[in-house]
Amino acid sequence: MNNPSFPVTLILHQHPQQTHYDWLLWNPQKAQAAHPCETFQLLYPPNRWSSIKRFTAQKISDHREHYLKYQGPISQHRGYVTPIDQGQYQIIQWTPTQIQIHIQLFEFQGQISFAKQKQCPSSTHWLVNCEKNNFS
Repeated sequence: MNNPSFPVTLILHQHPQQTHYDWLLWNPQKAQAAHPCETFQLLYPPNRWSSIKRFTAQKISDHREHYLKYQGPISQHRGYVTPIDQGQYQIIQWTPTQIQIHIQLFEFQGQISFAKQKQCPSSTHWLVNCEKNNFS
């Protein structure tokens, strides 16, 4: 692939109400924005994606770039975050309802497809499909 690569981070977010993972993808279309990281909340770490293959993720508010490397407490008693995996991704397709990327993390290398669930256009839930590289 000759496409440019962009940073991606998976963060363990130990929240008082629910521990989950935040998946941050730096979006080049938002490079000048205050919050350039598309962020999805999910329940599975990347070392489980190969066996699960398909799961849902909830789109949450975009995050600031510094969260790509931040570890520590979150203001207003919203818990503690720890990066658990980092790497790069390349865009194959990016539309408002579908994202396809090739991703290189420590725990997972392959192609990821996100599709916004169509039954409710205002839904924040996306279906995620993972296809691991055969050589990783």
